[in-house]
Amino acid sequence: MRYKYLNRFDRAVNKTEERIGWLKSNQAVVTRTHEGDKVMVFERAGLIFVFNFHPTKSYPDYKIPVRQCGSYKILLDTDDNCFGGHSRNQANV
Repeated sequence: MRYKYLNRFDRAVNKTEERIGWLKSNQAVVTRTHEGDKVMVFERAGLIFVFNFHPTKSYPDYKIPVRQCGSYKILLDTDDNCFGGHSRNQANV
């Protein structure tokens, strides 16, 4: 993410937290860490947080482990165009 979009992203994170309230929920459960891919996944408050820290790689069709089967949608995506991203992800997955 580019720094000029960081304030916009920070505002979106805070609004999402106000709506969902994950900071007040129980401790997060890490479901995946992969040093080579530079990816970390954890669950908290019924949400799945996926972080890709790799400086150059994007992972289409990356398998995300979840503890509960079901349909998921993206609530917040750093790759979204409004945050300076390339809008490569589908909101409903």
